[in-house]
Order: sequence, then structure tokens, then C-alpha cells
Amino acid sequence: MRRIILFIILGVLVVFAFTRLFSRPKPQATAGTRKKSSDTLAIKTRKGKTAGQIKTKTKEELREERRRAQREERARRRELRRRQRELERLRRLSRRKRKTRSKRAKQIYVLKAIMKIDSEKFALIDSRRMAIGEEISGRRVVEIGDDRIVIEEFGRRREVRIGESLLPSVLTQKRRR
Repeated sequence: MRRIILFIILGVLVVFAFTRLFSRPKPQATAGTRKKSSDTLAIKTRKGKTAGQIKTKTKEELREERRRAQREERARRRELRRRQRELERLRRLSRRKRKTRSKRAKQIYVLKAIMKIDSEKFALIDSRRMAIGEEISGRRVVEIGDDRIVIEEFGRRREVRIGESLLPSVLTQKRRR
């Protein structure tokens, strides 16, 4: 009988010790303050269990947090618009470069090279071999030098170097506005 009483007392002591060790003490409110339910906020995990309690933010803190988030959002949008403007500017610049390249490609009657075959000299104008006295678009080849030719156009003589067009630059380029 003594053993049974001893086991019961020992069991009660073990249960009492476990409840004291593993249970959290509840905070006690002082006599002058009343505890509101909005003073603390329980953080819940995904399964719905309470992970702990934290203090809620004051109205001023919440307002300041909202303002900070709005400022960050405005700054993010401003940066996005700046990047879009920069990309559009680069696109316009690349289009301009393409247009200038195409103007150069549109030049016609360009003196490409001067060749000397045996004792005769020939001018290579747009993949056409021209000798002295031949005409192309109303312009006659009068003289062929080492790096230039002399053409006669409408009664006037003009020198054309390698890489230049036989036509005046006014006809090959559009007027700039």
C-alpha cells in the first residue's frame, strides 16, 4: 500500500514539474493599465498554429511605412520610364545610322579604281570599264591619271578622285531640313 501511495505522489510531482517547466507564464497587467487585444498580434504559421506574439505598429509607423512604400514605387516607375526613354533614343539613333549608310549605298557612278592594262589606262566606274573618250550619263572621260580622272560635263571639266561620284553631290543627296 505504501508503494502505491508513493507512486501516486511521485506521478503528481512529475506532472506538476512538467507543467511548470514547459508552459509559458502569462504576462500580468498592472493595476493601472488595461490590456487591449489590439496591443499584441499573434503571428500564425501556415498550419494555423501561433508562432509568437509581437507588438503592433502605431498609426504613425503604419503611415510612414505606407509613404515609404509609395516613394519606392514612384522611384521604381521613374527608373522604368527613364530606361524606356533611353531604349527609344537608342532605337532612333540606330535608325538614323541605317539611313546614312543607305544614302552612301545609293550613290551611283562612283569611280572605284583605275587600271593599267598593257599601256592603256581604264577607269572602273560602277563595275564598268571606261577608256578615254567614252561617255556615261552625259559625261565624257577626258583624261585618266594615277588616282583621279578628268571628266567633261556640259562644257566644263571636273576632276573626280577614287571613291567619289561622277554626279554632283547635290543630285546624290537629299536636302536636309
